Formats: sequence, C-alpha cells, structure tokens
Amino acid sequence: MNKCKRRASFVILGFEPSIVPGTIGRLLLAARKGEGLGYVGGCGTGWTEDLSRELRQLLEGIATKTPAVDLKGRGPVFTEPLLVAEIAYSAWTEDGKLRHPSLKGIRERADDATIYELNSSAHIQRGHSVHVSRQRGRPTEEASGVTA
Repeated sequence: MNKCKRRASFVILGFEPSIVPGTIGRLLLAARKGEGLGYVGGCGTGWTEDLSRELRQLLEGIATKTPAVDLKGRGPVFTEPLLVAEIAYSAWTEDGKLRHPSLKGIRERADDATIYELNSSAHIQRGHSVHVSRQRGRPTEEASGVTA
C-alpha cells in the first residue's frame, strides 16, 4: 500500500539521544504558531548512522539550556532554533503531531517564509503542507544530507 506523503519544513528544537553512543534517536520539531513556535512531534527516521553522528555534532554545537518552546522529554538536548528539517509525513494526529515523519534534508534557517505554519484557530491543519519549490521538475532545495 502506497502512503500519500506530504512534505514541509519544520524548525529543529533539539534531539533525544539514541541508545547508540554519539547518535541521535529523534529530532524534536516545531512549526510557526502566531509569533512563536509550536511543538509538532519528533522524527526518528530518515538518516544513516553516519549522518546521525554528523547531525548530533552539528546540534551539540548549538545546544542551549532554554528550549524555544515549553517541552519536556526523556533527556532531550535543546538547541537554538537555527536549523530547518525538510520532513515527509503522512498526516497529522488528532493531538496535532506529525504522523510517520521522515527526514529528507536539513538547512539553515534563513527566514520563516518556508516554515510550516499552524492554523491559529485550530492546532491541526489537515491536507495543507508547504511543498518544495520545483523548477523544471527538480527540487530547488537540497533534499538529502546535512547542508548547514
């Protein structure tokens, strides 16, 4: 069965370490919500072990003690909201979290124009996503690997 995949950009808030030393278990993600950010869940797939080590080093370099949103978890490492993850996902859950998210790429956060925005009247936006701009059938943004 082929799952319909949506694709959007989300701010990386931090990560949860993996049980494999030096790697990440899950990226913590947020979307724009009014003037701030709203937590939309975590992503635990879409990278190799080597990329996971590279991501962890990158994220540890921008770690902070103060999270960008009110968030608790199992030993999370919070980061400055400077990086954006391109995420493929199948839908939104009833509580406003991404369903089946998978990492497709990472880039620096230049502005908020391409960051997914949560509807202010309802936390869940069904059927709406920001797609990668296409030019002549090719993505205009890096679609894999670490680009920051």
